[in-house]
Amino acid sequence: MRLKKGDEVIVITGAEKGKIGKIMTVLPKEDKVVVSGVNIVRKRKRAADGSGFSEVEFPFHISNVAFYDGVSKKPSKIKYSVDASGSKVRVASASNTIIAS
Repeated sequence: MRLKKGDEVIVITGAEKGKIGKIMTVLPKEDKVVVSGVNIVRKRKRAADGSGFSEVEFPFHISNVAFYDGVSKKPSKIKYSVDASGSKVRVASASNTIIAS
């Protein structure tokens, strides 16, 4: 998986298409990510002190989101490259900028 916790992503398909948020959780075994402020579902809360509803972010499949490149302001793929010091870095292919992680 090339996306990591804290990356800013944009939803590219579905009802939430076009929304931007940061990845809160990555679920690699299920190929899913939880994005803050996107795909919010109301869940009924059952508790002894009272009931009600709570809003929870549900996971997206990883194929429905793309890395959002802040420099070019559009979705981008992530590639790996080796910098001058010899360490492996992630690079946004839309603008060829190094992704800080």
